[in-house]
Amino acid sequence: MKTFKKSLFTVLFFLPLLMACDEREVEVPKEELPQSEWLRNYEMTPIRTILDTYKGQACTPISEEIFIKGTITANDVSGNVYKQIQIQDSTGGINIQIDATGLSGSLPIGQDIVVKCQGLAYGEYGTLPQLGVDNNGTISRVGLQTFDQNHAQKDGAIDIKKVTVPELTIDQLSVSSPLVGTLITVKDVYFEKGGTELYAEQPVGGGNPQTLNKVLKPSSGSGSLTARISSAADFAANTLPKGTGSVTGILTVYNSTLQILFRTYADCSPDRFTYTGSGTQASPYSIEYALEKQDGSVSGWIEGYIVGAAAPGVSDAAPITGNSGISFAAPYFNNSVVLAQEANITDWTKVVVVELPAGTDIRTVVNLSDHPENIGKKLQVNGTLRTKWGAAGLTTDGAASNFKLEGAVSTGEVLYSETFGTAASASPWPSVADYTGYTTTGAGAGQVTYTSEGGTVSIRGNAVSSYQDASGGCNAMMAATGASLIINDIATCGATTLHLQFGANETSSVMSVAYKINGTSDWVSIPYTKTSDSWELVSGIDITLPAGANTIKLKFTAATTTYGTRVDDITLTTSDPLGTPVIDPDNGGSGGGGTETGAIFLETCGEAGPSTGTRPSPDTYTDWDNGAPITYSGNADIRSTGSLNSHLWFAAWSELYPDYEYLTISGINTAGCSNMTLSFDMTHNGESGVTANLMSVVVTDLNTNTETTLTVPATDLGAKNTFKTISGITGIPATSNLQIKFSTSNTNTMGIRLDNIRIDGTKP
Repeated sequence: MKTFKKSLFTVLFFLPLLMACDEREVEVPKEELPQSEWLRNYEMTPIRTILDTYKGQACTPISEEIFIKGTITANDVSGNVYKQIQIQDSTGGINIQIDATGLSGSLPIGQDIVVKCQGLAYGEYGTLPQLGVDNNGTISRVGLQTFDQNHAQKDGAIDIKKVTVPELTIDQLSVSSPLVGTLITVKDVYFEKGGTELYAEQPVGGGNPQTLNKVLKPSSGSGSLTARISSAADFAANTLPKGTGSVTGILTVYNSTLQILFRTYADCSPDRFTYTGSGTQASPYSIEYALEKQDGSVSGWIEGYIVGAAAPGVSDAAPITGNSGISFAAPYFNNSVVLAQEANITDWTKVVVVELPAGTDIRTVVNLSDHPENIGKKLQVNGTLRTKWGAAGLTTDGAASNFKLEGAVSTGEVLYSETFGTAASASPWPSVADYTGYTTTGAGAGQVTYTSEGGTVSIRGNAVSSYQDASGGCNAMMAATGASLIINDIATCGATTLHLQFGANETSSVMSVAYKINGTSDWVSIPYTKTSDSWELVSGIDITLPAGANTIKLKFTAATTTYGTRVDDITLTTSDPLGTPVIDPDNGGSGGGGTETGAIFLETCGEAGPSTGTRPSPDTYTDWDNGAPITYSGNADIRSTGSLNSHLWFAAWSELYPDYEYLTISGINTAGCSNMTLSFDMTHNGESGVTANLMSVVVTDLNTNTETTLTVPATDLGAKNTFKTISGITGIPATSNLQIKFSTSNTNTMGIRLDNIRIDGTKP
């Protein structure tokens, strides 16, 4: 018994030690990777074979037993891609349209997938190859359940690194490149609107997301690449980066336009770009660059965020040696501000000290002691880069012309300023004479009025201004008929040197500017240069008036363009001493008289036609150029595409959809007009050989119910989805109530697009 107890004690004593000495690892079951049976039982067809076999075909069902294997290179993980994935192998890439969201969860980037093409259809969207399903001759999305069960099998581990991503420059790309549809990196590029626009602005008034074009240009040479970015992307609200760098994405093409599709923010984020600037006000030096150039040899403009001021007591004798030398929080001293590259920086080694000389404009406007609201604002300032009080610095004379504070006018006294308010939110857009939401301010603006000539000028709340410090509300749009916005009775208050700035969305060759002194008859051209056809702020325009010019008018005139011209944020300032405003009568007139030849009616279909989702009918669309008494009806719809702005779509006739497509415009006033001709832009969605007389045009004098069928010429429309102007159509009656009906019949087998409907003639 004693022996047993002793043995038991020994076992119990040493058991924990024996267990502790057991170093064997417990085997964890490995995750089972998906394996495609198709990959092992069928021969895989290279994606390039599919592309070459079906190239140029609009919608072709695939009946052969074809299998392709590729790696998923894009999905909807960031919201920039919608209801589609992109796959590629070593020979090429192809887009697959799937009718579901949240695809990134089940079809992640880097997953190999085998696709059974039999039962799918091949098609092209603006020449970009796609797989989907046949829907009456057009490619539609395949249901996710159908795709998962009948057409897709995953294979192997997720690994995007297996995909080779070539690094190229823009000049190495082409629409016929075998890289179209594949993942690439494009180097040595910059965003044309970097630092001034968002990746994608939200639609005005809400509604469905919109996809916008943001242009990339090479750092040297010519050419461009269009980035397609959705307002649904999780990075849409960020500002496009400044500087030169690289982007990664799927190379796509729409007809003859090269495009790139970003998958995530990492494909295009500011971390991929380096910005130094050139020292001009348009391209100021970055703070990083300024920190490196502190020997007094570099002068120019810099730009940064105001993050604080030098601490009280700092001087050359008591220099800044650490963060205690900077006041990053109130209270602030008024003799300086410090600028950083980002608004959240609180490190004295990453800031530039800008002295604000006593008695100067920059101290009055910028100092944080009087204006603590300036903290976090952007400041541009011109001067010389040199060490200040022991830290990186910039010295400036503080003149009004040598700084610009975000949200402030820094060029002296404001005579006149207009941002057009926010009161015009939907069509029909009010004319300048009827609008009541002006925000007119300034020492000489007390009796300003607004008129127009040469065509319609309306106030609009869409396509808002988007440059730095833009008001972003409403703007004035001059119709594409040579229309002019005239701003009447601006008092000069005795000033003779004026400075004009304004925002515009067209080039200086499209919009001209002039002024006229009340009591004279001549408009004086105001020269300026703007080469971009997107929103930019134009500044630095000087106007020199003769002594005694008490009152002036401004005129902004649109050339005959496709879409009209917009202007916003008009400001007149002066550094001259100001006196009492005087309004002289304008007895000089503007010349002219008698009859006028030009546009009697113009409809450009606005700018709100959606590119996806439900397209509105004419009676529900709200962005027509013309309001009451003109009305619109019909079963055509209004839409846009990646390369075509808002236009009318007359769907192809088929036995399944036998109704003829039409648009009716009623209530046009042509009374007293003569020598009238009709023109419109027209294109198609089919093959070559389509002519304009596919469109029937009937005009009716609704006062007498007299109907006339107009003769449309048999003009060849040329390439698909490329508008051609059809003009010189006669037979329009003079009436106060004209109706025009555009319609297609069963000869429309491809789909017709219509835009820019215009009646020209001699007006009474």
